[in-house]
Amino acid sequence: MILALDTSTQWISLALADENSVLAEHTWRTTNTHTAELAPEIERTLRASGTSTASLRAVAVALG
Repeated sequence: MILALDTSTQWISLALADENSVLAEHTWRTTNTHTAELAPEIERTLRASGTSTASLRAVAVALG
């Protein structure tokens, strides 16, 4: 399971994927509160998809 994150602009994107498909994805606009918004949204996404942090094998981060 891979958690992908992009916080390089005022748009935050995250996705959760396995070897076969994207299980969840979410993009939203922020007002420079990336840190405060990202962690809760990751938690919600993991919970909604039935994924635990223990099943994450990698975190992919966009460099922008």
